[in-house]
Amino acid sequence: MSYGGNIMMMYPSVNSSGVLIYLIADLSCIFLMVPMLMNLKTSAGSEKEVLCLKEMIWSFFVYIICDLLMVFFLFDQEVLPIWLCNVITVADELSILLVGYFWLQFGMERLSFHYEYITWFQIMLALPLWICAVLSILSPFFGLFFRISAEGMYIRGPLFFIEAAVILFYNISVPGISFYVLGHTSSASLRQKASSLIKFVIAPLLTGIVQLFTPNTPIMCLGLVIGFYFVYIDTVNMQIYNDGLTGLNNRRRAEYYLQECIDGASPEKPFYLFMIDIDDFKDINDTYGHVEGDHALKTVAESLKQTADQNHGFAARIGGDEFLFSTYNESDVDPEKIKTDLTDNLEAMCRKNELLYTLKMSVGYTRCDSKQLKTAELLEQADQMQYQNKHAHHAETGKHR
Repeated sequence: MSYGGNIMMMYPSVNSSGVLIYLIADLSCIFLMVPMLMNLKTSAGSEKEVLCLKEMIWSFFVYIICDLLMVFFLFDQEVLPIWLCNVITVADELSILLVGYFWLQFGMERLSFHYEYITWFQIMLALPLWICAVLSILSPFFGLFFRISAEGMYIRGPLFFIEAAVILFYNISVPGISFYVLGHTSSASLRQKASSLIKFVIAPLLTGIVQLFTPNTPIMCLGLVIGFYFVYIDTVNMQIYNDGLTGLNNRRRAEYYLQECIDGASPEKPFYLFMIDIDDFKDINDTYGHVEGDHALKTVAESLKQTADQNHGFAARIGGDEFLFSTYNESDVDPEKIKTDLTDNLEAMCRKNELLYTLKMSVGYTRCDSKQLKTAELLEQADQMQYQNKHAHHAETGKHR
């Protein structure tokens, strides 16, 4: 997603065939992006993921519109008014900066990067954007990033390298974080997301190199659209295996995952399956309403994600208020420690979300160290222990299941 150099078109150096190619390419990009934008829903990821992706696409629309405005004037072989050249150039530079900024925000949210909600970290990420925005807005007066000659020609300013460096920083940061995730996590879901984000930069990078040698071509925009489609397709595919409300893996994905674990199970490499049920969840719905019930489910899901990160595990929502947690095939797993982590993380998440009630869970688990076991058998064994724990809880509170 490097700077495409399309502002060089502000003087009539493109013939009618070139103008037609630009029009077709830019309009094609818009037609391809509109359905993508319209079909983005919160089931494609967290609310922030979808918001960042939409803002990135809207910023890209502005970038394309700047191209179309310049092409419109070139079609009549006219030089744009200087003030309009300046406005379009500033809009072009700000829009491509915003594409990079929202791309980084999307990538960090997608990969659950732990620093994303820290205030000072967000300030540091936004500071280069604001500096470039100020310098770009001042450029028509002082020629910092660019200046427009009396003939309508775009000329780079002495500080142009700052803008190029910031755009490069935003765009290489996501692949850098993705490679780090690939090397430091065993979560299949996170690894799939990281691979998807790495694929995004391939097309823009290649088309950016081509455009360096073939200026006044719209290939950079097409490269960006291809990159967007890589992420969009992978995002849609992930919806098949994700729970729309909580963002956890769904039952279908859990069944595939458990079968993979069973196929790799042995006495030396066992895995543990945990069945989890929220205690008195019906009371929460009856007392506070289903909206708050959804909030409770999301809180449990957040605690499960935290436990999965701590123990390199797998978390899924099976349905209703039932969840599943599983370890990978490892020899040094302590199931009681994981059970404690599940409880402690839920308590901490309840405090963080300032819930009006106390959430507790009943947990049961079983061990698998043989390829001969079936998924249904494991689920039944873990569910029996979970039922015993829930029955004990109800006995303490004077309730019956």
